Amino acid sequence: MWIPGADTSLHHYRNRNKKDLAWKKVSEEVGQSEPTGSFDGSEAGSPLPEPAGPSASAAVPTVPPRGRAQRRRREQPSEVERQLLEALRTRPVAPAPPPHSEDELFLLSLVPSLQRLPPQTKNFVKFQIHKLIYESSSSA
Repeated sequence: MWIPGADTSLHHYRNRNKKDLAWKKVSEEVGQSEPTGSFDGSEAGSPLPEPAGPSASAAVPTVPPRGRAQRRRREQPSEVERQLLEALRTRPVAPAPPPHSEDELFLLSLVPSLQRLPPQTKNFVKFQIHKLIYESSSSA
């Protein structure tokens, strides 16, 4: 099996015993049984022994030899997949913001022009807007 980033020029890269020992150490570290089958297709006639138990082969995926397109069948999702699905189901969905009113859209259209003004002029324009709104609301 080709591994991205692996140095294929190393002497032990194709050493089957070293690979088997490395996979055994990996399986011990993660607490899972070793995967079955050949990893590079070179020993298709003598795969590793099957791991014990029905869930062991579903927990650690096997790698099909090159040239064979195989789909991995799994009857149930893994624990990690179950937790991800549960997190997605229970994640609160933020409500959509209400649409902008016509007044909000008008005021937002003034922002670019207001931002281009010098600070003192900008403050005067804001004051005049407040003054117009106050005068209009008190006279009505």
